[in-house]
Amino acid sequence: MSYPEQESEFQEGHKPSLVALLFQIYREKKTGVLHLMQGTELVRVWFSDGGTQHAEGVQRVFEEVAFANPPGGFTGDLMKDVGQLIALGTPPEEALRAAHEGVIRILVREGLAGSVGWGFQEDAAAPSGTMRLPGSLLKEMLSALQREEKPHLIAERFKDCMAQSLCVDGQLLASDGFPPLVLRLFRMASKGQTLQGVIMGLGGGDPERQKSAWQAVGLLMALGMLKLDVAQTTAVPEDVDLEDLKPSSTETAHESVSSRTRDARESLSSRRQSSTARRRSGSARKSAEPGAGVETEKPKESKPPELDIPDDPDWFYKRAAEVEAMNPLLAIDLDPDVVEEKITPDTVRSAFRKSAAVYHPDRLSHLSKESREAAESVFSAFNELRGRMSTQDDIDQAVRRLHQERTGEREITEFDRERARVMGRKAAGFMRYRKWVPARELLKQAQSLDPENIMLVLWENFCAGILQEIPYAEAAQVIEGLEPEGKTGQAERLYRSGWLWKLAGNEKRALHRFKETVQIDPSNVDAKREVRLLEKRRGESEEKPDSNIPFGRFFRRK
Repeated sequence: MSYPEQESEFQEGHKPSLVALLFQIYREKKTGVLHLMQGTELVRVWFSDGGTQHAEGVQRVFEEVAFANPPGGFTGDLMKDVGQLIALGTPPEEALRAAHEGVIRILVREGLAGSVGWGFQEDAAAPSGTMRLPGSLLKEMLSALQREEKPHLIAERFKDCMAQSLCVDGQLLASDGFPPLVLRLFRMASKGQTLQGVIMGLGGGDPERQKSAWQAVGLLMALGMLKLDVAQTTAVPEDVDLEDLKPSSTETAHESVSSRTRDARESLSSRRQSSTARRRSGSARKSAEPGAGVETEKPKESKPPELDIPDDPDWFYKRAAEVEAMNPLLAIDLDPDVVEEKITPDTVRSAFRKSAAVYHPDRLSHLSKESREAAESVFSAFNELRGRMSTQDDIDQAVRRLHQERTGEREITEFDRERARVMGRKAAGFMRYRKWVPARELLKQAQSLDPENIMLVLWENFCAGILQEIPYAEAAQVIEGLEPEGKTGQAERLYRSGWLWKLAGNEKRALHRFKETVQIDPSNVDAKREVRLLEKRRGESEEKPDSNIPFGRFFRRK
C-alpha cells in the first residue's frame, strides 16, 4: 500500500504535521486509516467520523493508563486488549476510554518526535467487530500536548524567531473547547503581532503566565493553526535579552520582564495613536472650522475592522460563537493588563459601541444579503454582552474571572465542592477494590475542583504511595502532616499512614498508628484486625530466639 506524501509547508521550528493531521481528522470528521512506522513496526489506527475506532500493532497503548496488566501481556490488537482488561475486572467504559487515551498519547508523541513514516488513507472502513471509542479526539490531543511539550523547551526552540510576525491558518471554534488563553493568543496572532509581542501581552511580568503563554504557542504551532511569517520581521530592541523571556522564578527575571512589558505597552499605545491619527486625517481635512481639530482628538466613530471581513455567512456565525464564549472585556479589546486607566461603565459602553458597529448591517452593504443577515448574529452577541456589563460590579467580576483564567486561580463554588465530594466517594470505591490508578486520576480531578478538601489530598497521597510513585515513608509523613476535621477524618489519617508504615517495613510505628485509630474510632474493624495481626507477629518474633537453643521448649516449661 502506498503512502500519501506528507505535508511540507511547515517551517523550521514548526511541529511535525502528524499532529496537524489528527486535528484535521477531528475538525473535518474524516473516516480512514492512519499508517505509521513506529520503529520497525507498522501501526494502523482507524478513525470514524472524526473519532478513534480501532488500532493494530500498538503494543504499548495501555502502558500509562492500564488498570491491570494481564499475565501474558497485551497483544497490540486494541479490541482484544480491551477484552483482557474487562476480564481482569476493569469496567468496560473505563477500559474503552483508556484505549482511546493511550492511542492518542502515542500518536501525539510520535508526531512531536518528528516521525516521517506515516500516511493517511481516507474512506477506509475499520475491521468488523470494532466500535468507536468514547471520548473527544481534540480533548485528548490537548491533554497529550500539554503533557509532552514543556514551556522552556518551546521557548528555546523559538528564541531566534521572537522578531517574526505571526499568522493564523483557519478558525478556532468555541465548541472546540480550547482554553481562554489559546483563544486570546489566536486573536492577537490574527492581527499580525510578533511572537515577542504575544508573549509580552499574554505573560507580562509573571513567570507562570509566561509558561502558559509558551504552552499556548506550542499547542497552536503543533496543530498547524499558527505559523511564523518570515517575510514580516521587526527589529528587536537591543536592551531585550531573549533568554530572559523563558519562564523564570527569580526576582531579576520579574524586574526585566516588567520593564519590557512597560516598553511593549508604550509601543502598543504609540502604534494605536498613530493608527487613529491616520484614520481621522481624512475627516479632519474635510472641515476647516476652528473646532474641527479638537473634535477629531475625541473619537466617537467606530473604528474599521483590522481584518478583511469575508463575504461568508458561516464566518459570521463562527465569529458570533467566539464572541459569546470570550470574556466580555477581551471581546471589546479592553484588556485590564494593557489598559492603564480604570475600566468604568462609560469606557465599556464606548468600547461596545465601537466593536459592535463593525458588524452593523449598514456598514456591510457591499456584502451579500445572507452575510448581512448573519452579521446580525454578531451584532446581537455584542449587545447581549453589553447587557451583562452595565454596572461597575459586573465589570469588576469580569476582571476577576479573567485574572482567574490567566493565573489558574478561581473561586470555588458550592456546586464544585459537591462535585468533588461525589468524585471522592467514587474514588474511595475504586480504592476499596484496589484500583489505585483510576482512583488517583479521579482524585486529581476532584482536587482541581476543590483544592481545599484535605481528605482528597490525603487519599491522593495514599494512592501515590501505594503505586510507589513516592516512597512509602514519605507518603506516610505527608499524610501525618495533614489535619482533617472531625474524628472520622483523624481516624482515616492515622489508618492510612499506618498502612504505609506497614508497607515500609516499620511495623512498630504502624502498630502505634492503628492503635491510635482504634482509640479515636472504636468501630473501625479494619484497624482492630491490623492491631491483632501485628501484635501476634510481634509475639512470634519475641519467641523466635529460643528456637536456636537445643530443647528450648523443655526449659520454658520448667
